[in-house]
Amino acid sequence: MEIETRSGLSAFGDQNTVILTTYRRDGSEVDTPVHIAVEGDRAFIRTYARTWKARRLRADPRVVVWPASIGSMNAMLATMRQKDAKRAGAGVSARARILSGREYKHAARVLRHRFPLAHGLIIPLTHRLWRTQTINVELTAG
Repeated sequence: MEIETRSGLSAFGDQNTVILTTYRRDGSEVDTPVHIAVEGDRAFIRTYARTWKARRLRADPRVVVWPASIGSMNAMLATMRQKDAKRAGAGVSARARILSGREYKHAARVLRHRFPLAHGLIIPLTHRLWRTQTINVELTAG
């Protein structure tokens, strides 16, 4: 699959789920389906602190965002069918930044607005029950 450098993350505005490629220390790629909320020229995703994905993002902020084969599926159904998610088009290179403070709260609002049930209730509650920190991540093309 090819990586586009000229179009931004706004191309994913109609997607509920995308494939996020992160990189291991040895440079190998790891694809993970994630919910995405696009705002202008940036996008937000969420995970919890102890995931391998969060660890990889801390070590290397380079990512590629790909349309997903389940991208337009209902967000909750897509969450339950993650193994069905495959790359479905050109990817966009981006940088990931873990947010804090006001930026963290803003990202949480954007995600909650886009996915009221998933990111307004279910995912935050699950993270609390697991006693793990929620991580909000900003993606910017580049």
